[in-house]
Amino acid sequence: MKTFYARTYERYLDSIDKMNAPIESEKLTIPRTSSTQSLSQPASHQISVSHHTRLPRIDLPKFNGTASEWMSFKYLFSSIIIGKTTLSPVEKLQYLKASLTGTAAHLLKNTALTADNFEKAWTDLISFYENKRLLVNSAIQALLSLKKITKESASDLKSLYSNIMQIYRTLETLQRPIDKWDDFLVFLAVQRLDSESVKVWEQHLGSTKEPPTWKHFCEFLVTRLLSLQAFEKSQNLPVKRKISPHAVKSHHQIQKRNNMNQSVPTCVLCSAKHFFNQCPQYNSDYTATLRINNEARPVTTV
Repeated sequence: MKTFYARTYERYLDSIDKMNAPIESEKLTIPRTSSTQSLSQPASHQISVSHHTRLPRIDLPKFNGTASEWMSFKYLFSSIIIGKTTLSPVEKLQYLKASLTGTAAHLLKNTALTADNFEKAWTDLISFYENKRLLVNSAIQALLSLKKITKESASDLKSLYSNIMQIYRTLETLQRPIDKWDDFLVFLAVQRLDSESVKVWEQHLGSTKEPPTWKHFCEFLVTRLLSLQAFEKSQNLPVKRKISPHAVKSHHQIQKRNNMNQSVPTCVLCSAKHFFNQCPQYNSDYTATLRINNEARPVTTV
């Protein structure tokens, strides 16, 4: 028993050494500017350097040539690709061409993958799509085209809020004085609400005579949205499905057939669904009995 324990413990120590070997080699490969700096760093800092947290992968943004989507694509692509100093110009150009779809892709279709072409391609895109006047017109047109909510619905209210905030951020990015448009934005947004939400909004304002701010309205909209979501969840109403006339007819035919089967008794002789006097087995046995009796009956002569 003692020998077995010693062998087991020795193997345990060998396994620990093998598992620690990669960690020790990784620590040795950490770049250090000087021996003094390495000694002055606490152990917790060294561990954080050698074990980086793996962040989720961010997919490349896509741009299909829609003017209203250019600004968001520009800032996201600049942050992910252009601002990455470890990428070469050729790699950045490859990523740029992979991010373009539709009409935007045709603009760089014949651009060769060379180091000098990335700056030219990026400048061409900016000069072609970054027409500030058209972008502002497109954002305002989208704001005026928002559809009115016809019924009290959390999903419709959420869609309205998302669209308004997206347009607001676009105009803000274009450096328009959107922070001074409170009266216009509040009036326009209220016109797109359903009648019940408008009633709740007016009750929320109460007797105040001061025009509400955009921030005040957004806070109300979020509160109203959360209330509707909680209410609809508590109701848990089943979805009404439209039943076709053919399905109704088939249902009645099946129901009628089942009722007929239930009214017919089970035969005690063969366990089938029919009356006893209609049983084939009974009728065949009865016929055979009559035939045998007739053959066995003596013939009388006069």
